[in-house]
Amino acid sequence: MVVGYSAQASSSVVDWEQRWSREARRKQLPSLHGIVSKFSVIPGMIGMHGGLPPSDSFPFTSFNGGLTDVGVPDVDDMLEICDPKTVAAAQQYNMQPKGHAPLVSWARDMVTSLHKPATLNPTLPPPAAPIGMEIVITQGSSAALDSLCRMLLNPGDAVLLEEYTYAHVVEADLLPMGCELLPIPLDAGGLIPSHLDAIMSSRQAAGLALPRVLYTIPTGQNPTGSVMSQQRMREVYDLAQKWDLVIIEDDAYYWLQYPHGPDNVPGLNLRPGFLSLDVDGRVIRIDTLAKLLGPGFRLGWLAAPPALAAKFGLYTSGISIGANMLSQVMVYEMLTKWGRAGFEGYVKKLQKRYAANAAVAAAAAAESLGDLVEWQPARAGMFMWLKMTGATADSSKLIEAAAAAQVMVIPGHLISVTHLQAAAHKKFSQQQQYQQQCCSCSSSSAVDPQQQQQQQQMDDIPPSPYFRVSFVSVGP
Repeated sequence: MVVGYSAQASSSVVDWEQRWSREARRKQLPSLHGIVSKFSVIPGMIGMHGGLPPSDSFPFTSFNGGLTDVGVPDVDDMLEICDPKTVAAAQQYNMQPKGHAPLVSWARDMVTSLHKPATLNPTLPPPAAPIGMEIVITQGSSAALDSLCRMLLNPGDAVLLEEYTYAHVVEADLLPMGCELLPIPLDAGGLIPSHLDAIMSSRQAAGLALPRVLYTIPTGQNPTGSVMSQQRMREVYDLAQKWDLVIIEDDAYYWLQYPHGPDNVPGLNLRPGFLSLDVDGRVIRIDTLAKLLGPGFRLGWLAAPPALAAKFGLYTSGISIGANMLSQVMVYEMLTKWGRAGFEGYVKKLQKRYAANAAVAAAAAAESLGDLVEWQPARAGMFMWLKMTGATADSSKLIEAAAAAQVMVIPGHLISVTHLQAAAHKKFSQQQQYQQQCCSCSSSSAVDPQQQQQQQQMDDIPPSPYFRVSFVSVGP
């Protein structure tokens, strides 16, 4: 159930100027981009300052397409975009760092309605009165995560994240930066707060650098499917305040919640995320349309305090001059045509489908796997998380066995932070040894004893008994 503002004022409002990475401190909006974006929105301005193609040179004069049935009367199944300015905008550069203004406004209204961000709460006394929140349209969550890592982390920094997680951010962003990954154990309710606190206390006692960023997937967690309750979120947020952590809330599966099965889906009556608790401005929320509307649109949005959103906009503008305008315009026009009732109808339709598929997958596992595995019923997202029960179970052996039966699942070691980090260190160590052997100026090819010790520790990591099953291809 969606609740109202519930957080209390805090005295630890985040100073983002002290949080930027070395790269982010140097990041600036390109001068020409700044001039074009500043003056292009002024009515009547004769634009002789930029290299924007003239709108009458674009090939499309309208866009028309059929829409899926959202089950709402008076919402037809055709989308027609004929307004010349709108059609031209869909084919022009995205010169506004935040994105297509109408879509930004729609996303802000949706985030405000669903999450009741505490940073917008006008009743809180200073210093949280109010911090504010801004929306930036992204090219999907992967691009957003890449930029955030570069903004908030320096090479070698420590990062907190769930012990099993979205492997892409680990392999594409964190490991190439040489970050030290600190995995937090999970249960069916998400990351376990006491383990988070223990990791921080242990590092502090050992005199090690403390991480400043926590990356978490709170709903339908990839790969475990765990769902954080509001109470668990409160416990995690309290620890973020205690240890001065920034929370990156990657909520790709937020819309795909079905805690009561296919016959009683929640629609937009969803529990709010960390933004509802965030009196300090320490939460960065990432939403994506990939799992909601379709990954081909490459769209999502980031909700964050104004300073973070402004810096993020510099990265978006610098990398790609913003998210795809055709996708932004078409998605906004479709959402406007649907209205909130049509959008909720579409969300319910998805929730029912995923809930039905999850039930089929669970029934099949109970019938076919019996006592060979353990699992929790999926309540959100698109994954089942199963544990092999054998004393020496090793899910890596499932790859070849499953492939032989023309079935593919994901064994745990491919999405385990511990295993991914060990594999990366092993590869780096091998590269170093090869370079030493090939270097003509090297007087010795002896292996560093510290590297040998690290390699032994990596070799001692036990195999993972877990594996992930996606049930999206399993129908009733």
